[in-house]
Amino acid sequence: MSMETDRPAAIPPHRWWAEGEQMGCQETAVVMVRTAKSLFCSVFLPIGEDDSLAFKEKVTVEEIFKKDFKVHDPNAKWISSNELLYRTREGDVVRFNMETNESTILVTNRKFEMYKASKYEVSPDMKLVLLAYNVQLVYEHSFTADYIICSLETPETWILNPPEVRNAHLQYAGWGPRGQQLVKTSFPTL
Repeated sequence: MSMETDRPAAIPPHRWWAEGEQMGCQETAVVMVRTAKSLFCSVFLPIGEDDSLAFKEKVTVEEIFKKDFKVHDPNAKWISSNELLYRTREGDVVRFNMETNESTILVTNRKFEMYKASKYEVSPDMKLVLLAYNVQLVYEHSFTADYIICSLETPETWILNPPEVRNAHLQYAGWGPRGQQLVKTSFPTL
């Protein structure tokens, strides 16, 4: 069967494709107008009057910039089947046991402030914490940073500075799956 035999007899051969396109465009335009009309009516013409917002307390610019008004991301991580590690609104890193309902502060916010750290990772054996400071965003979720390792049992600290690259921002540093294994990556090694 050819295209010539499929077309309706009332439409001349040279107008058949043009008619089909025109019909499709008209139908599309009708659907678009109906959609726009229904959106307009639902957004701009609400059913019933709701004056409850007029009686609510207004928010000032000063209140917007207060700490309480900001969203808090606890950066929660499961460390076992019943224990959770998270950062409180005050900035402390807490280990929470779901079965006993006990909380233990592992890293205080004072330590974050001391090193101006913004990211952390606790070692799997819960003896060390890796703090990232001087964080520089590279692209969306990737960054470079300087790192310091802090003992959770003693006041000891070690700056993570690979011997092959002096004073380099690291692209990644993190703990291995067991104990105190450490993984690090810097830009020259990629």
